Amino acid sequence: MNDYLSGPINALLNKELTLARELKGNKQYAEAAQKYRLCAKLQEQYAGRALSDSVKKQRLDKAKKYLEIAAQLEEDPEALVKNPKTSIKKRPAVPGSKISDDETEDDPALIVNQFIDRSKITWQDIGGLNDTKKKLKKAYGFGVAKSPDVELPKQDRFCLYGPPGTGKTLLAAACSSGLEATFYNVKPDLLSKYFGESEKRVSYLFEHARVHAPSLIFVDDFEALMLSRDQDTSGVEQRVLRQFLGELDGFLTKKSDSLVMFIGATNKPWLLDEASMSRFSGGFIYVPLPDDQAREQILKIHIEAKRYRIYCSYKELVEMTKGYSGRELKNISESAQQAMLERANPGFISVIDQGLEAIKQYNLKIDTISESDILSALTDVRPTTDTTAQQRYASWESNRSSG
Repeated sequence: MNDYLSGPINALLNKELTLARELKGNKQYAEAAQKYRLCAKLQEQYAGRALSDSVKKQRLDKAKKYLEIAAQLEEDPEALVKNPKTSIKKRPAVPGSKISDDETEDDPALIVNQFIDRSKITWQDIGGLNDTKKKLKKAYGFGVAKSPDVELPKQDRFCLYGPPGTGKTLLAAACSSGLEATFYNVKPDLLSKYFGESEKRVSYLFEHARVHAPSLIFVDDFEALMLSRDQDTSGVEQRVLRQFLGELDGFLTKKSDSLVMFIGATNKPWLLDEASMSRFSGGFIYVPLPDDQAREQILKIHIEAKRYRIYCSYKELVEMTKGYSGRELKNISESAQQAMLERANPGFISVIDQGLEAIKQYNLKIDTISESDILSALTDVRPTTDTTAQQRYASWESNRSSG
């Protein structure tokens, strides 16, 4: 029996299980009990598709657990909510995760759980990009605010594009912090080589985000999931593309007072599927290399804010770093700091050789970051985005706008 045939059963199970937990959380205990009994039946069907006895037993144990939860909800729901007990093996909790403990390793929840976080990045941690920051702030501000007179427009789907290291991930993280949202920082390994798994994970991701709103789904290297159908893509990639487009369409049709934002980021927007572009209600936002003012702000964040001193003015340092991305400026700052520490502590290697306690007791000497420290850092860290690459972004934007 092929286990991939269980895909539709497990997809339905996950949706019903999400509804059951939502009903339980809203204290609709009778309805929740019915849902858990349905989940138990689906779980038994899912167990029948298992390829091994151990997996079958695991799935049947889950079915039994759902029946136990249903019975407890019918008999003494408040006790269950105050002191939930489960016979299912628990996995370690991920900080910020809201996924329940009754999910096990055959659930897409375990995959989605790897992406859940609570961002600590603030808007003040990002140098420059003031217009972009304002646009994103307005998006979630109008998404949360209410009006008794009109239905407010929703701009909750954006695509950030531009050279590597310009702050696209930081922008999404700061947006999540401002919204106090559940942050889904999705990696390309959302994809699976197994038939049906990728679509289930995409579906579960969006459903989970809706249940735990306010939330923000951020997909970096977005083109890996949304490759143009003109590209040489596999059947799995095509199915994932269709699933993603369907979920983004669902944002338009599902009425909800809760805000779920979606931000995709890409260094290669020209690889994106054209059909995906119309789904971004907030539009495409170019995140460029930092200009002079932004570079000064970024350098101060990584040097001055950390209480280091430099031999020259920031204006001089800005001139030295034309063409560098925000990430490269961070690397330059840290490389120069490391060079200074090594120069100011020439005998530190002998302390290291004495062992961990000696290292802990040693107070590092701090000096001004010198010209040689900066030059050493600039040699180690080179800009990766040249003029030709910048022109390609401008050309793509021009063609997209005219098309």
